[in-house]
Amino acid sequence: MKLPSAKLLLSAASLALVLTLFVLDSRRNSPGELSPVHARVAELAGSAGCNACHGNFAQSMRSACLECHAMIAQSLEEKHGLHGTLDAADCARCHLEHHGAELEIAGARAFALAGIEDAKRYDHANLGFALAGAHAKLECAKCHVNADIGVPVAGEPRFTGLSQDCASCHDDPHEGGDRHRPAACA
Repeated sequence: MKLPSAKLLLSAASLALVLTLFVLDSRRNSPGELSPVHARVAELAGSAGCNACHGNFAQSMRSACLECHAMIAQSLEEKHGLHGTLDAADCARCHLEHHGAELEIAGARAFALAGIEDAKRYDHANLGFALAGAHAKLECAKCHVNADIGVPVAGEPRFTGLSQDCASCHDDPHEGGDRHRPAACA
């Protein structure tokens, strides 16, 4: 009886290894853990959640993201706010997912990928609201209460949705009237 050659044994072992790796990889339902903010959404768990974020044949990833992130969709449509000033065709360009809690989805890396080196020094003039005077010295969380929170309460924005109306943060000495309001309050 003739024994199999070394080449045949090596080929069979290689094929077995490739098949084993294929089976193990096919059982994996994600390239990595979702960020904590997305992991808490039950509909996004497991392989069934892939289309919810990544879209499908009839829907792009961007439009899938915007279905849940209506405030961002509005910002893009109206070309206001940070997202409205960016030329971003793909949300994943800045918001990296599948890194679990290791990478904050709306943190320093996301800002850097959007071309903003230091989020704490972001020039708000691009938003039509220059941070002048006392505003220039404020920490982000003074206005953006969820800026430093790892996982904000569901539905609460981190940086969006603020009003530039003075009375949204300050007491209104004019009680809503504006006849005698100085130009600095305009």
